Amino acid sequence: MKIARVEAHYLDNIPITPPPFRKLPNVERTVMVEIETDDGLVGWGMGGYFHPSMTNFINNHVAPALIGEDPMLIERIAAKLHKQFIFAQRDLGRALVSALSTIDIALWDIKGKVLNTPVWNLLGGKVRDRIRVYAHASTPEQARAFVEMGYTALKTGGVHRVPEKVGRLRDAIGPEIDLLVDMHGAPWLNTKDAMIIGRELEAFRPLFWEDPVAPENVD
Repeated sequence: MKIARVEAHYLDNIPITPPPFRKLPNVERTVMVEIETDDGLVGWGMGGYFHPSMTNFINNHVAPALIGEDPMLIERIAAKLHKQFIFAQRDLGRALVSALSTIDIALWDIKGKVLNTPVWNLLGGKVRDRIRVYAHASTPEQARAFVEMGYTALKTGGVHRVPEKVGRLRDAIGPEIDLLVDMHGAPWLNTKDAMIIGRELEAFRPLFWEDPVAPENVD
């Protein structure tokens, strides 16, 4: 079995039910990747980053590199793509990471269909029957409203004066609700600034702190 076709689709104006406090239109966008094998099996992957540049990159550059590969050898394909496109990170940033992740998801979809089992079963099996969810809050008013709805965890963040923002939310919701802090990726902090902000956040006991530095930064 070999990969015969790879195509990325940019989907726009997808109707959604907007979450509370959302100021954007009630539509969404995404990128779907379709990988077809020479025996007609199709795997699908959905990207978390949906800029059209990602679609063009997959169709014009990644797709030719995948044709003829064995879709069951997921790690080998991932290593090949990382090596081939490592210098594209400078120009594409998160679009590259999302593109390669979407390809990975589609390959796992194919493997699950070949083996007739859900992908979660291939990745170690089910751990729990219920999953805790969180809401996104930007202001104390939003945070209090979500707590009244029953949420026990709230996510916030940004790139400017984040500790002050987190402190206001902690004051509004008290010590029992978990706070999750997201720096939203690029522009990344350097290691020194990340340590400074991290220490400032300690007082507010965040459940986790997301994306303070670039994933390539191992310092």
